[in-house]
Amino acid sequence: HLGYLWIPAGLLLLALSSWLPNIPQSGATHALTTGAIGTMTLAVMSRATLGHTGKPLHAGAGLTLAYLLVTAAAGLRITAVLWDGLFGPLVWAAAVVWIAAFVFYLGVCGPYLAKRDKRRPATA
Repeated sequence: HLGYLWIPAGLLLLALSSWLPNIPQSGATHALTTGAIGTMTLAVMSRATLGHTGKPLHAGAGLTLAYLLVTAAAGLRITAVLWDGLFGPLVWAAAVVWIAAFVFYLGVCGPYLAKRDKRRPATA
């Protein structure tokens, strides 16, 4: 549900960028893409993985951390466009946190995806 909050945040940033010249439109773009789309993509991936592998549809600590890391990456990326003096370090931090989120996803869901489904015969 955290991903849904990025939609109004992005639209608010978009509106503010129209009124205030010191708020770049790219902040809204990052809220909508990195925040909303990134979080929702991760949520759909984890939901599909858990559902199709017969696991309980419960995020657990690892996936929850992955969602929070994507949100942190979006926040860092937006902060980077608003704070010119730290643009480079904040973009790098956002990239590292973004990658960490998907590494946590792979750590939790990777073993489920790599396991052979015993209900289906192997195909040649």
